[in-house]
Order: sequence, then structure tokens, then C-alpha cells
Amino acid sequence: MMKNVSMLSGQPSSGDAKNNGNGYDIVFPALPVPKTSNAIGTVPFKKRNNVKSSTVNEIKTTTTPFPKEHRSTLLGKQGLNLKNIEKRTGARVQIPCMKNSADIIYITGTKDSTKKVVQELEEIIIKLKSKIEKEITIDQRHHGAIIGFNGEKVRELQKIFNVKIIFPSPRLNDDVNKAFKSLAELAEVLDEINYVLEIPIFKQFHKLGAGKKAIFIKKRRD
Repeated sequence: MMKNVSMLSGQPSSGDAKNNGNGYDIVFPALPVPKTSNAIGTVPFKKRNNVKSSTVNEIKTTTTPFPKEHRSTLLGKQGLNLKNIEKRTGARVQIPCMKNSADIIYITGTKDSTKKVVQELEEIIIKLKSKIEKEITIDQRHHGAIIGFNGEKVRELQKIFNVKIIFPSPRLNDDVNKAFKSLAELAEVLDEINYVLEIPIFKQFHKLGAGKKAIFIKKRRD
């Protein structure tokens, strides 16, 4: 049987000191102390990474008035103007169809993005209201003289009066003329193949001319 060891003083008893010739330190070696610890039995805690908090912006839909007559200007060619506004602000803009008579536009996005869209739309309305558009009819034969070589004359006029002058595309005029000529030729052909001649016949002879079950009319058609 093994003898009890006294642990009160931290040293073995005199009877155990010579147990098998081994000392206390050899029989019960001290526990290793971590290098990073200043005290026995303590374990250092790793520093926790700082947790970054993020605020989630609420998505909402708001409305703003916009003149119906200027919707095409807001859209731009192939909707390019509207796409640029959405790209700059990060919001989505929905324009009602032209059949809708209400001057309301729907904007979906965060509070900041919808606010930016409303501000841009208000600026556009101010610019549109300050513009005055007038049309003048000028024979196409004189367009070249007014425009000048490479548009020099028309640019000079725009600079002098601080206006923008737009001429209809010559190609568009050619297309219109071609379409008009084609329709006129088609109308002539239709008139020839659908010629109508009216012959007055007394009412009492209608049945006689038609025949029984309109057999005479069928024969004449054939």
C-alpha cells in the first residue's frame, strides 16, 4: 500500500522523502505556467474584434407631381434621361402611361434617394417652364441656306439670340415624301380595280332584273 502524502506544507513527510529515492518535485512536478500569463492558473483572453454596426435604410415609395405634357422630356430618347436620374440617385422612378391623366410620378428608394429625385424633378420643371417653344414653317429649299456649311450659320444665330434652333431631319422629309407617293399610287390602283357605276332602275323592275333567288345578279357577277 502507498503511504499518504501530506500536502499542507507543500513538502513530503520524512517517511516519504526517501520513497524509492525520488524527491517530491520529481514525483509531483509543478504545472507549466503560460508565458503570456503573469499569475499561475490564469489564462489570457484574446481581444475581441470590434463589431461594426450598420444601419439598414428603409425602402419606401413616395409620389411627386410632374406635368404630363413634359413626360416625354423627362424620359428622353429611349428612356435615357430617366435611367441617368435613377443611376445618380439610386432610386426607381415610375411614370404612368400617357393614358393616365394624373400628373403623379412614383419614386421608390431610401429616404435620401427619393429626396434627391424630387429635387431633380423640381429643377427640371423650373427649366421647362422657363423655356418657350415656337414653330415656323420654312420651305425645305431654304433650309440649306439658313443652316450654312457644316451648320455655321445656324450656330451663329443660336449664339446671337441664345436659343436652340432645330430643323427637321432631311431624311425624315424624304421618307414622308416617299410614303406619300406610294400611297397616292396605291389609291389610283384601288380606284381602277374598284370602279363603281350607278345605273338608275325603277323599283318595280328590281325583282325582274335580279331574277329568282338573284340568279341573274350571280350570272352577271361571274
